[in-house]
Amino acid sequence: MRNVASDRRNPILADLFAQMDYMERKGSGFGLILDAYEKEAPNPRGLKPEFFSSSGSFRVVLPNLNHDAGEVSVENAGKEREESRGTISETMNETVNETANETVKAVEEVIVANPGVKIMAIAEKICKSRATVTRALATLKERGRIIYRGSDKTGGYFAKDT
Repeated sequence: MRNVASDRRNPILADLFAQMDYMERKGSGFGLILDAYEKEAPNPRGLKPEFFSSSGSFRVVLPNLNHDAGEVSVENAGKEREESRGTISETMNETVNETANETVKAVEEVIVANPGVKIMAIAEKICKSRATVTRALATLKERGRIIYRGSDKTGGYFAKDT
């Protein structure tokens, strides 16, 4: 890794970082990372950074040297990484679902307060895009909570009488 030629993928961004003093010198980053891991005294497992590259991107995985190594075997490290990814995915899904449900509730509240309202008026009231409101409307229709009355040009959304 130390002998790989440095090539700026985005010269404009590299120049910007250099002008802001966020870049020491071109091509020194990977070497500095490797040196830091080699010099770190409590690294009994010999953990090293992993570098992955493709034509359009690169990825660096930096193992946590501060993690308690007493209970983690090399065989379990991959499982532990997958489990943490699962937890992150679950958290992200919960957050997305909560946000979507909040949007659906907000759309329904606007329709109840403003019978006959149109999509763009809903979007403006709740500060969401037309596409987001359209998805929320589809959910509400699916649940049988709203109906659309009138023509495409003059109609609007109404709460269903329950």
